[in-house]
Amino acid sequence: MDQQRLDMMLNQMEQNCDPVIGSSASIQFMLDCMQLIETELPEFAAEALHAIERSLIERTARQQWDSLWRECWAFVDAQQREGAGNSGVPALRALICILDALRNPEQHDIVDHLSFFIGLVNRVKPHFAQEELLLRKRFDNCLSET
Repeated sequence: MDQQRLDMMLNQMEQNCDPVIGSSASIQFMLDCMQLIETELPEFAAEALHAIERSLIERTARQQWDSLWRECWAFVDAQQREGAGNSGVPALRALICILDALRNPEQHDIVDHLSFFIGLVNRVKPHFAQEELLLRKRFDNCLSET
């Protein structure tokens, strides 16, 4: 299992269903993947992840997403200025992908969006097999057996 195989699955999903990046399945897939790398998130980002999960369950207001997005980017920018090479940066950028999808839910670039997201998650630590299972769990209706 590798990124190329996951990208093939993403292309199949797009061809069969053309989901938007802010679809419930897409958001849930990304949240599931974030659980695989949650320990690599800075504390504020782990709290942000849980806030996103709670807000989706409770269907609360989404205004906090813009401020979380800015806070995450400020942290990434600071880390890059300092030359930090830790796994927290790609993990945080993966969280930003979720926030981008929540802020712009109607975009149809699911292949690019999820491929980039998966790449970030796997830069922290490869989880190809788990990601395939999660894609099948969340997008089973869009994937035929390959």
